[in-house]
Amino acid sequence: AGVVSIAVIGSAAVAQAYNPAHGAWDQGDYYSGGGSGHVTASDPVSPLAGLKARAKTAGIQVIESTTDDIYAAQQAAAQADVAIVVAGTTSGESQDRPNLILDNNADQLIAGVATAAKKTVVLTMIPGAVVMPWRARVDAIATLFLGGQETGTAFASVLFGDHGPTGRLPVMLPETEANTVEPSWDGQVTYSEGMKTSYRNPNFKAAFPFGHGLAYTNFSFSAPAAASCAKGVCVTTTITNTGAAPGVAVPQAYVEFPKEANHPAPLLKGFKKTKVL
Repeated sequence: AGVVSIAVIGSAAVAQAYNPAHGAWDQGDYYSGGGSGHVTASDPVSPLAGLKARAKTAGIQVIESTTDDIYAAQQAAAQADVAIVVAGTTSGESQDRPNLILDNNADQLIAGVATAAKKTVVLTMIPGAVVMPWRARVDAIATLFLGGQETGTAFASVLFGDHGPTGRLPVMLPETEANTVEPSWDGQVTYSEGMKTSYRNPNFKAAFPFGHGLAYTNFSFSAPAAASCAKGVCVTTTITNTGAAPGVAVPQAYVEFPKEANHPAPLLKGFKKTKVL
């Protein structure tokens, strides 16, 4: 409410689809991962295009700064009610990513915008875990994992409240790169970490834990109850929307094994997305 202008910032806001027929076969883009499973979007809706289309219907002005120049980004952000910084990274086939950093010095861009903007929202397009050292300095973060051709439409739908966010993180986002399994480019790799990967490693610190996700409302959960059923064990709980907006909850069930099972942490064994409450 009260937003009359937004600034859309960052070169990733106008990212193009990559066609491996014109370059390296294993390279990806922000819409689809690289390699043999890559799908080249024929006419992807970029984040800028999606946000501009939706802002037009709401009568909201869009200020553009689609380079990664920090000074230009700050100038644009200072003129808007909300600054939206778009960032991303991708992955390819047959090798690890060299790091978990967003492309094109996006960390510095986001930090710079946050010093100039009234409100800062960050949109990330990623293939897996990344680090977000600026997370405490921004007002909101929305993430898509290789969102495909309608990436911009999806971002706009959530940001403008047409569709409440219902996704949950499929990986842990680490606090730092020290809280991940170190990548390797050796021809032979020993997986010495065993089961201690991502959220299953009790020594890793999360910026955002596995399964994390917010809604535009709040929910309360009754004490869970477990009982035998046709599938083995069923867990039930009563979920109540305690906020002012409709929303979807996604309760998750984790199982902790006895010590002799040698599982390092509780494991996700089930989840259920509710209807709109």
